[in-house]
Amino acid sequence: MIIDNDIYIDLNETSKIQDYFSTDTISRATKVYQKIEDQSEKFIKTANSVVANLEKSSDKELSDRIKKYFIEYQNTIGAIGVPTIIDLAVEEKLKNALKQSGFSKIENALSSLAVPYKQVETSREKGALFAIADKIRDKGFDLESEKVVKLIRKHHENYGWIHSTLFLGNLYTEDEIKTELQKILTQPSEQKGRLEQDRKSHLAEAKESIKKIVSPEEKALAEFFQKSVYYRTARLEWMNKACFIARPLLKECAKRLNITFDEFIYLLPDEIISVLENGELPRKLIAWIKERQKGYAYISNNKQEYILITGPDLDIWKSKFSKESESTSEVIKGIIAYKGVVRGKVVIVKDRSELHLVENGDILVTRLTTPDFVVAMKKAAAIITDLGGITSHAAITSRELKIPCIVGTKNATRILKRGEMVEVDADQGIVKIL
Repeated sequence: MIIDNDIYIDLNETSKIQDYFSTDTISRATKVYQKIEDQSEKFIKTANSVVANLEKSSDKELSDRIKKYFIEYQNTIGAIGVPTIIDLAVEEKLKNALKQSGFSKIENALSSLAVPYKQVETSREKGALFAIADKIRDKGFDLESEKVVKLIRKHHENYGWIHSTLFLGNLYTEDEIKTELQKILTQPSEQKGRLEQDRKSHLAEAKESIKKIVSPEEKALAEFFQKSVYYRTARLEWMNKACFIARPLLKECAKRLNITFDEFIYLLPDEIISVLENGELPRKLIAWIKERQKGYAYISNNKQEYILITGPDLDIWKSKFSKESESTSEVIKGIIAYKGVVRGKVVIVKDRSELHLVENGDILVTRLTTPDFVVAMKKAAAIITDLGGITSHAAITSRELKIPCIVGTKNATRILKRGEMVEVDADQGIVKIL
């Protein structure tokens, strides 16, 4: 179930999958990761195949492309939920291994191990920006020159999706890329080397932790954990990339339907296909879009049956699952994702529509983060989430951005209030209201 961006899943089903991965973990998870990577590649390839000659295509041809695209969309988005459950199995076994090997601070040890074994796209994008800056310095290019404009355009083609989640969020524009380059060019040229050195240092720290693990099997599990961290981020990046590539198709369909892209994404694929093939957008569909934009619940089962709930009925569903604060404590505890101690003003972000509220130096407090939160995360002095563990998006991104971060507090958004001053002690995993 998705109710106002909160996701609810069948815990019995989750437990079954977790049990499956609790034995023969490395072998079984490796096969699943490979299937996800293969399916994601197929999805990206499909996205590229449906965007050529759009304006010359008939409505029926667009409909066929939408069908083709959303078959692979559904196949991919169903699969990418599994790594989260693999992480639960891997982390549980790894915590036991660390205890057996005499580690006193288990969460700190897990954090040191949580380095992707390969660079994720978010990290590569940074490196690619530094490479463009190096060319500008070496060749003496002007930022307005045609050669630099081409480099920026190519960078946008490769990474324009990096701040979006599926079809939501703001795209990483050429103007924003140019602004990032201007910032880099004001910094010492050694910054690129520091970026590479940071990764080497993290990998070296992880290697030292792995050396202290006694059992060879558990050492192998700790090394495999770095694969888990990589796939946890990479699977979302691949999904978002395929959505970015297909945007021209969706925009052309929206144009034919005489609605905006932001309205179009509130339609179901079957509704889009029906309108394209029948040639007219029913008046009631416009009303449905407006209702869905206010809020909705989407509940589906394993038989691909679903119900979509809006309006007054939505409040009934929300009331079934809303939770009152169970704690009045002024101290909030969670998992350390990236160390540091800072003070600042709380900004609670309920969903992506409130990201604009975050200003430089604020403490970003939210249920969980997704790639479209990165713009706000870059401004924050610290990040606190209710949900997530050491391999969550907030944890991995905070390490990339070097921003103190505490994840998995369970109750931060319920206890903290917008505008309160807090101290985030990410060395201890504690948040204190001042």
